[in-house]
Amino acid sequence: MAIIRRLCAAELSLLAALSIFFPSQAVACACCTEIGQRFEQTGTLENYERGELSNVRFASTAHLFTDPGFPDTVEGINNPLDQSYQVKVMQKPTEWIFDFVDAQGKTGRIVFPLPKRFSRFEIDPREVGQTPGGNGPVLYKEWRLQGISKLSGNLAAKGAWAHARLILHGRGNGCTSAIDFENWTLSVLGKQINFKFLGATMR
Repeated sequence: MAIIRRLCAAELSLLAALSIFFPSQAVACACCTEIGQRFEQTGTLENYERGELSNVRFASTAHLFTDPGFPDTVEGINNPLDQSYQVKVMQKPTEWIFDFVDAQGKTGRIVFPLPKRFSRFEIDPREVGQTPGGNGPVLYKEWRLQGISKLSGNLAAKGAWAHARLILHGRGNGCTSAIDFENWTLSVLGKQINFKFLGATMR
């Protein structure tokens, strides 16, 4: 991943230089994609990725994931509600703190530590009816981060610690930045703990 990061930095430097003389060609060269492109790798969370993560902004509402078995399929939350939750995210250098408030005013917190490693996934979805532009197809992207998180309040009905997985997902070209991510998913699993929140980001 460090090699990829250095290559991305080199491409962006080249892009800046070329854009002075060949603006449109520089963009196409540095960030273009290919039909059928697919990439998946786990590596170190470097300064570039940490910088982009710090630029992610979370919308103020989220939804608890439900299925036909709800509420029995949700574990670890006291009287879970199938409604919108208010959410506020405090982004610190080493951890993100998610504060949730349900429609009845019950509060819960997830302290999510930023890991040293993350997974990156990009793919040309090859959707029917979509013709790639001159710079190639728009990629579907995910950045996946995970770690042991601390739960409290209404989200700690069955325990104070669980494994959490945060996925930022969206679409963009070959140069990934915070503005590519449109949505997020936060899954929490542990002994008698199983719930998932879905939310959006703000541009």
